[in-house]
Amino acid sequence: MHELEVELGQVSELIYQDHLTGMLNRRGMDEAFVREFARAKRGKRRFSVALLDIDHFKKINDTFGHEVGDQALVHLASVVKEILRPVDVVARYGGEEFVIILPDTAEADGVKIMTRLQRDLTKRYFLHENEKAVDYLQRRRGATQRRRGEPRP
Repeated sequence: MHELEVELGQVSELIYQDHLTGMLNRRGMDEAFVREFARAKRGKRRFSVALLDIDHFKKINDTFGHEVGDQALVHLASVVKEILRPVDVVARYGGEEFVIILPDTAEADGVKIMTRLQRDLTKRYFLHENEKAVDYLQRRRGATQRRRGEPRP
């Protein structure tokens, strides 16, 4: 019975997790939004949502190949996970777009967090064959706060 529970847990993880980055996938993000909306409503708490997008990501794939593009995404995911708080939720929304849910965070603080994240990502650039590939990793970021009374997703 225990083995079956372990296997079910592993399958469930695969359903909600992006296989490349280890972050949540879109399905996992949807579940996280539902949970966070409910938690915020119950506790009359706020949360912010941020978007992280790698501009011109296609250039990495075109210049270095898709395998290197995948490595760049894994590097980005690793740095983001290390910098953000354990309660923050990160999901790979699209190819090179990431959504970040910041519980108990006002919009102004969310913008500060994303600014710090961008600054840290600039310092910890991705190298390919000792070549700085960060020139292609310009990151757009932004944050907004859930407003009281705003409908659920």
